[in-house]
Amino acid sequence: MVNSTENAKVSYESSNKNIVTVDKTGTVVGKKQGKAIVKIKVSIKGKERVLKTEVKVLKTSNEKILKNK
Repeated sequence: MVNSTENAKVSYESSNKNIVTVDKTGTVVGKKQGKAIVKIKVSIKGKERVLKTEVKVLKTSNEKILKNK
């Protein structure tokens, strides 16, 4: 059996958009110092999984700080 993410639906959400934003491709951008939770939701064939991770912004420079691959 081969796992495939070909038909997966993935969404991203920040708990505090004043601290961190995340776009539809998973690119995270720090807006100002602080902490926020980024939630990644993956749905495949009716099954859903959610991953939450804390992002801590120490310093901002308006540059992309993390890119999902």
